[in-house]
Amino acid sequence: MNILCIDTSTRHNWIGLYAEGKITDCVGYEDRQSCLVNLIPSVKMILDNAQTPLAAVDAIATVTGPGAWSSLRIGAATVKQLCMVNQLPLFTITNHDLMIETLLRGNLSQRHVLVTMDAQNKKVYSALYAIDNGQKNRVSDYQWEDSAKIADSLPPDMSDLLIAGDGAYHFEDRLHSNWHKHDWMPQYNSAYLGILGSLAESAQTTFDREQILLFKPLYIQPSSAELEFKVSVT
Repeated sequence: MNILCIDTSTRHNWIGLYAEGKITDCVGYEDRQSCLVNLIPSVKMILDNAQTPLAAVDAIATVTGPGAWSSLRIGAATVKQLCMVNQLPLFTITNHDLMIETLLRGNLSQRHVLVTMDAQNKKVYSALYAIDNGQKNRVSDYQWEDSAKIADSLPPDMSDLLIAGDGAYHFEDRLHSNWHKHDWMPQYNSAYLGILGSLAESAQTTFDREQILLFKPLYIQPSSAELEFKVSVT
């Protein structure tokens, strides 16, 4: 399968082509209000380099968030347009679930993992997972909360807890003796795109017009407009 992988959920944006069980080509850039300018040209460059026309792409895989508000909206709009015009299946996954899948392919030994993303101002996006025989089970909501409140909500006797992600540093002074910390994000390099592509391939998603039309980013954190004017922006 040829799967176009597009991730604009963080400041480290990546676009890659997954084919024959691996990423054959990819491009990345650090987004600072540049997603609107870089995304479509990056997609074209990837497909041109691989000599793969868009008509030969079998599906698109993308990360829904949470993350950077503007680039998430741009990425979602672009993915929806590509899928609708070309009738391509869409595979989506949250950042938290993708991080867990990436960790499971490593040497993960802990039975609980708190996935965290730095949301600035001492806040993090987080989700708690229980791991059993290599299988993940999310046991909390996706949250946007002060790191201290999240740490205080965790049972102190929870065994083998790993706090992972680029928000893990917020928990440095709150680690219990049986808790561990891993300052890491998959988007720091492109290797995780292979996992994104393999998950999409395994899902065998078919074109679903309604699913694509209803697709929207997972923001969690309200926008500044919502906070200021007390309105809902979707």
